[in-house]
Parts: sequence; C-alpha cells; structure tokens
Amino acid sequence: MKYIKYLLFAILLLISVCVSFGQIKLCNERDSRHPIDYKIFELRDSLLSKSVDTIIIYSHWIVTGSFNGYGKVIWKKDGETFLVRFQFHNKDWFTERQQLTKLFNDSMFSFFFENELDTINTNPTYERHDILKMSHDGRHFINIHWSGNKYCFIISNFLIMSNPENKRVQWINHFKEKGTDIYFVDGVSVENSKIRKSKRKK
Repeated sequence: MKYIKYLLFAILLLISVCVSFGQIKLCNERDSRHPIDYKIFELRDSLLSKSVDTIIIYSHWIVTGSFNGYGKVIWKKDGETFLVRFQFHNKDWFTERQQLTKLFNDSMFSFFFENELDTINTNPTYERHDILKMSHDGRHFINIHWSGNKYCFIISNFLIMSNPENKRVQWINHFKEKGTDIYFVDGVSVENSKIRKSKRKK
C-alpha cells in the first residue's frame, strides 16, 4: 500500500510537470501550448540574440476547437524587411517553416508607428453578444519589439471581423490571411457581411 501511494504521487508529479512544460506566456496574461507559438517565439528569440531589435511575431489560431492556423515573424535589418511564415498541419501534427521572404515595403511596421498604436491599451468591443451563441472563436496574437520596447495584445477573430474601423484591427489585417474569417454560431459558419449588417441594425 505504501508503494502505491508513492507511485500515485510520482504519476501526479509527472503529469503536472508535463502540463506546465514548454508553456509560452502571451502578453504576460495567457499561456499557450500552440505549436505555432513555440516556433515564432523560438525564431524571435534567435533574432534578438543576433541584435535584430525590430521584430513582429504574429499568430492566428483560426478555429480554437483544435490546433490549426499559421504564424509570421517579420523583422527589419539594415533597412530591409524579412518574413518567415509558419503553417500548422493538423493532420500530420507538423509545423512547416516556409521560405524566408524579402518584403519590398514595411507597411506592417510603418502602420504601427504612424498610428501610435503603443498608446492604445484596449481592444474594441461588440455589444450584441446576447444574440450570439458562438463557439471556437479564433484568436490573434501579436507582439512587436523595437529598441528595447515592446507592445503586445490578444484579440478574438470575432472582434476583428466586427470592428473594421479600429486601428488595432486594421493592423492585424496586415497579417491576417484571406479565407480565415471563420467562426460558428450554433454550429453554422457566419460570414463577415452578416456581422456588419447586424451591427448596423443595433
């Protein structure tokens, strides 16, 4: 009986270690175990160690019922802008790192600085949740490092879809990819246009 107690204690300890191992803190407020987040943080930290100090990391968990989605790491070096994209393949449980791309404009950075987004501290809201029974809403995470400063936020895909005039939303739209405005109300996919019509009727 004594050995069984020790064995159970060891099993519980192992489970707790496995659960906590490798968690990534998003904006110091939420833990993530998403494989895409591991990859973008890993590349970001590698770039920081090489004295690249202007870096954006972004991930979009498209439908949160299971792991899916993509991520991007964008940085500036010697006046040039580079991007690496990651794609998660749920079927094979594989995160693909795609080819390094040189960008010919830096709008992802310039939009942030020109609109002084670091002065915006809250996400937009949407006031008609009473009519929605939504499930598995997507999540956008973004973090920018520049000259020792950082700015970070998490926002739901529903808020992105329903607040096109918001500056945080407009910045996310520089990163978000077409065909990813997906969420479900009572198991049925709803289009962005329907959200906007509902908002106008309020």
